Amino acid sequence: MNYIVLEGFSLYLFLALVVILLIISLCCLICVVLSDKRLFLLNNLLSRKNREIIELNRENLILKIKCGELDIDENK
Repeated sequence: MNYIVLEGFSLYLFLALVVILLIISLCCLICVVLSDKRLFLLNNLLSRKNREIIELNRENLILKIKCGELDIDENK
């Protein structure tokens, strides 16, 4: 084989590798965007649940005060 054929073959091999790397990087970018969107939704859900828990703790404390079940023990 002469050098021109080898240069052409190596050029096509290099271009194929670059295209494969671009496709992989694009897939990784899509995965990152989808994961970020999912994490954002889960974070919103978690903050909503935290607010519900705080409200329920307040209501529970009020009920314990009303019923006289609030145990204030300084030895704990």
